[in-house]
Amino acid sequence: MLADLDDSSRADTSIERVFYRSIQDRESKAKAKATNQIIHFTQLPAAAAAPAPLYGVALTEKGLQRDIQNLRGARDIVIRSLRAKLFIHYPMERGAGFILYADTIRGFTRAGLAREIAHAYQMIYAEERLTSQLPEETIDQRISRTRGDWGKCCDAAATTAPRQRQQPWVHIINRAETNGRYGIWGHALSDLILTDAWWDENRDAWRVSLDS
Repeated sequence: MLADLDDSSRADTSIERVFYRSIQDRESKAKAKATNQIIHFTQLPAAAAAPAPLYGVALTEKGLQRDIQNLRGARDIVIRSLRAKLFIHYPMERGAGFILYADTIRGFTRAGLAREIAHAYQMIYAEERLTSQLPEETIDQRISRTRGDWGKCCDAAATTAPRQRQQPWVHIINRAETNGRYGIWGHALSDLILTDAWWDENRDAWRVSLDS
């Protein structure tokens, strides 16, 4: 897997540009869905009595190995090519391009594609850690430092009248931004769940949808 940073993808954080990019992404994903160029990652129910499959797989090495055991259609060929381009821009200020390599001579299996995407994210977070001059502060660490104990905060929010819940100490706090090669913000790797991969013809590359 070869990384190729796309410096031209530096994020423009103006409200107008972010809104426009969001509309573009939605249109590209809708087109990919309409042409059947979207790949879903769902887990089979762990037990027969489970109401529905779980959606998505974790991106950490440990979480990926756990979730991939129950991945629906894990051996299905989902990309009939030996190489594929992937572009990642969330959650980071500067996007990253990768070349992914198939796990079979027929192309990418669903499990193989999930592994390659996860390894790309693992590489991004590892390099960010090495190149950032700011500490990598998790959500829990940031809450503890800025708002006190998270448990007390949640307990207070649950027992406080709705209007009073608007106090600043109830607001959601994300992972602190770091200033490494990619400028990661908002989420630690362990927060992210891979739900879909879809073809973006505007970038001529595969993109991903994440949950957290």
